[in-house]
Amino acid sequence: MISSRLKTFFLVAVVGSIVVALVGYYYTKKDLPPYPEKVVSESGELLTGKAQIMAGQQVWQKYGLMDIGSVWGHGTYRGPDFTAQALHNMGQNMREKLAQERNRASYKSLDIESKGAVNAIVINQIKTNRYDSVKDTLTLTPLQTASLLENRRFYDNLFSEGNRRGPIRAETIKEPQERQNLADFFSGRHGVQGPFGPEILILIPTTGPTTRRWEIQYPENRWSGLQYPWWPSVLSLG
Repeated sequence: MISSRLKTFFLVAVVGSIVVALVGYYYTKKDLPPYPEKVVSESGELLTGKAQIMAGQQVWQKYGLMDIGSVWGHGTYRGPDFTAQALHNMGQNMREKLAQERNRASYKSLDIESKGAVNAIVINQIKTNRYDSVKDTLTLTPLQTASLLENRRFYDNLFSEGNRRGPIRAETIKEPQERQNLADFFSGRHGVQGPFGPEILILIPTTGPTTRRWEIQYPENRWSGLQYPWWPSVLSLG
């Protein structure tokens, strides 16, 4: 016979586990960055939205891309973390475009003071939360808008032409619309408020024997890391 005390301990353990799970679910759902219904430019032009982002997630699942890379750190480390890579591309594209607009020169050719001015603007735009929860709309700056389009071109080329340095083969995804939706899935939530403030802010590279680690700094100086081989550079601003 099972003693009444043991039964009590068992029931308390079961109920306690359920309570912990429900509390965890509540805070996870509460802090989860949303998929905005609309992503628009400052002029109001519709760029993408939840339908396209979720369609991109389906492309990710359809082709089993978690076997060649990761999203928000979930997946394999054979290839890049695509969301971190998309943010890296965003920062690189934004500062290159801004350097051309302000200085009529490439970012690489600027002096230290000019680079600092460009970096400050780009960092500020990436850190600023532009998501309107009432309208369920994320508004991108002109620099971010241009970067989104550049990211689409980047991933269109990557998944059509492949990459000799990594596991992505040519014609991995044959349909152009699927490649665009996938790019929007990687890029579509940058700028949305997450559990630690605005999404990933600063990526700092540290190199190991066979892999490169992208360390991610959040506003409260909390740190996380995404680790994988193949991809040699990241955005490091600030």
